[in-house]
Amino acid sequence: MNVLLRFLSVVAVVLTSVTVTTAPLSAQTAYPAYQTVYRTVYEPESVVAYRLEYETLLEDRQITTQKPVWNTETRFRRITVARPVNETKTQIQRYKVLKPTLETQTHVRRRLVRRPVTETVMQSQNFLTYEQVTTMRTETVDQGGFVDQVVFQPGRVRTRLQRLPGTYATNPVTGTVSWYRGGLHWVPQQAPGTYQVQRQYVPNIVQRQVPQTSFVQKVVTQQTPVTVNKFVDEWVEEPYQVQVQKWTEQLMERPVTVTTQRIEHESRDEPYQVQVCKWVAESRTVRVPRTAAKWVPYTSTRMVAKRVAMQVPVDSCGTVVTNFAPTVTYYSAGPPVAVPAMQANKEETTDPAAATSGAAEAGAQSGDSSDPMDAEPTGKPAIETPEAETELNSATGDDEPA
Repeated sequence: MNVLLRFLSVVAVVLTSVTVTTAPLSAQTAYPAYQTVYRTVYEPESVVAYRLEYETLLEDRQITTQKPVWNTETRFRRITVARPVNETKTQIQRYKVLKPTLETQTHVRRRLVRRPVTETVMQSQNFLTYEQVTTMRTETVDQGGFVDQVVFQPGRVRTRLQRLPGTYATNPVTGTVSWYRGGLHWVPQQAPGTYQVQRQYVPNIVQRQVPQTSFVQKVVTQQTPVTVNKFVDEWVEEPYQVQVQKWTEQLMERPVTVTTQRIEHESRDEPYQVQVCKWVAESRTVRVPRTAAKWVPYTSTRMVAKRVAMQVPVDSCGTVVTNFAPTVTYYSAGPPVAVPAMQANKEETTDPAAATSGAAEAGAQSGDSSDPMDAEPTGKPAIETPEAETELNSATGDDEPA
């Protein structure tokens, strides 16, 4: 039942694009709104990739080596030999001789002589004397005297029995206040005092200056003439004769036999052995391993994401329409006759394969909902991509896009 409904909806979509026109009549077909829905589809795709493989190869290489070869050669070298030769000859030798010579010279000799000298010199002499000195000394003197003073003499204290009222009194021993009952108590009473005149000494300390005479030692210096004998140093010069011996140089000559030695040089050739090293080249072929890298192709399959656009019919509320059957109304001079669009379009549909593919696509998209604002006011679907337009044309059977 669902397959049939899907098929009918696709047929209705295809037939809505066909307009029936009659010369004397006018007709209007109602088209549904379409919305383009994009889906991502993953399809397998074969990809050729390359990987790097390493391989060990043996190569032939020509190697040239040098080998040392030792040979003995005889060479000659020129040497110079020094040989001593003795010769005897007579030479005149000059030498110096020192001879003594006496001379008389006059020298001046200086000597120090001390001579006595008498002089009168004033000499200072110190002697001790006593000198009378009067000084004032301060002393303290009591110049007091006796003074008559009136002194009050208190009367005698007696204890008498006396009646006293009750009162609080302080105990002089304990210091507490106690209540004493009234009655007869012994009360001390003092007799009236008397005034007496007494003579008393009053001191008067006075300081006064008292002259005091004393003798003080004094050193007196006196100049006294004194005769002094002293010695004065005096330099005296005296000439004297001296015998001086001098050495005089005298040049003398004498024959001397001298043996001299000279060097004679002689050149000659001397053979000697030498070890000579020669390098001989030797070539050989060796196999050298070499690692080669090459890219090897291999085929792998990967999933490629593709985006597919589909047209889905929607109503005015934006709901996907699963079974849609458009109605074509014909207008003429007589009363209007309603012809079912399904029957009219059924006769015009000639491509069952396109209808079948359209039904399959409509059934696949029947559960999707999209925005109805992407359709034109006439109800014709808005095609956004060339792929979607091609699919729609193949479904409707048109060669060109509407």
